Amino acid sequence: MKKSSQIIILLAFLLGTTGVTISQHYCHGKLISFSFVGKAHSCCTHGCKDCHNALVVNKVKDHFTSSTFNIGTVKVLDLLKLLHTPLVIAQLTI
Repeated sequence: MKKSSQIIILLAFLLGTTGVTISQHYCHGKLISFSFVGKAHSCCTHGCKDCHNALVVNKVKDHFTSSTFNIGTVKVLDLLKLLHTPLVIAQLTI
């Protein structure tokens, strides 16, 4: 389950950063066909003045950079000491 969700997130990220190109065919101002791969199907065999094709590219325009952060060694050592400290639970007698 965890692995499949990671794959889905990775694919969505790659799809967003590389972009999706959509080819569209319009006739009389109405969308007749579209295609994600190749050219959209035309409604007429010869070129007419009322038909036109459009190419739409959807892509994320942000720049992604890696970031780093440092954890102080004192805080890590304090955390390790805390993890190895035995936990004492008080018992109440009534």
